[in-house]
Amino acid sequence: MSIAAAMAVLSLAACAPTSAPKPSGSASPTASPTAIAASPRPAATPEPTQAEQVQAFGGDCAKVFSDGELSDTFGTSMTDLGVNWSVGQEESLGGLRCTWWSEGIYLGAVLTVTVLPAELAPAEVNGVPHCYVDGGGCSVTAVTSHGWYTVSIFGSLAGEDQALVNDLLQMVAERGDALPAASVPERSAAAWGTPTPTCAELASMLIAPDGAAVTGIDYAFDEASPLTSLFDVLGRWCTLATIAKDEQGTLVPVEFSVMLVPGGAVVYDESAAKAGGTPLEISNGRAVSVVVPFVAEGNGGVFATDETNTLLVSVSNGFIPSDFAWVADQLLGALAR
Repeated sequence: MSIAAAMAVLSLAACAPTSAPKPSGSASPTASPTAIAASPRPAATPEPTQAEQVQAFGGDCAKVFSDGELSDTFGTSMTDLGVNWSVGQEESLGGLRCTWWSEGIYLGAVLTVTVLPAELAPAEVNGVPHCYVDGGGCSVTAVTSHGWYTVSIFGSLAGEDQALVNDLLQMVAERGDALPAASVPERSAAAWGTPTPTCAELASMLIAPDGAAVTGIDYAFDEASPLTSLFDVLGRWCTLATIAKDEQGTLVPVEFSVMLVPGGAVVYDESAAKAGGTPLEISNGRAVSVVVPFVAEGNGGVFATDETNTLLVSVSNGFIPSDFAWVADQLLGALAR
């Protein structure tokens, strides 16, 4: 799985058990999707204080789907990976992401669900949920007065089953709406502003150790994809390019990705430990070299924080992650508030 695919799939979250939806057995359902109890949008209210902060589903993936009901749904044993591994995207916004995948079949079925406070959803998310098919998977999103829900499935056992993914979305929304509504945490003055700088602007903040130029590529999902609106809210993700030494010490072109998460430090210590991070020396914060434990495969990288925000530098195979600590260090310094 590419870094792009992994980031897209794993930036989605979940809710609490009732009866399991049954697979439709067809990738081209004839039934119309069920409308989610639609938006009146929540009226503008003062930002909650930290004492009033509520995280979606109480931050507990066990309140989502049970392994048993999803095993029945997909016809194979499904494992709850919980929040798996996080750079703080959802948590910094009062949200939650959870992931399940088929235990015995590699990429047989992967389900991710992301829940964010309703106030964060852009206007275009409203309306009857529509399945967006991409690369053999299917994603849907909807907003209620309680929350913004996004569900994505992919894999050989999930295919492009639009009826199934709409059923799952309906269940997630019903379960989430039965719980206290999530709220956006109050952010400190040291949190990076949003929107974060463009990829070209980030590239201009960097100078490679050997003086090589760094260029930026603004990566965008298809505008029809629910992931476009979601990624716009969750944080900046860029692909950058430069010249660097590979594992054999040869200077070659390399692309690497950078994810910026304003306020993401709420998960830094836990995530650094979960990834078995090896500490790295940087000047503008703390950093560890990690093998990011994504569902399908790990990507080497550098995970760093300035104690308020986080960033992840993901490195292509064939390069030593710690050699890219300069990227994290320079960006933390340039983005400091």
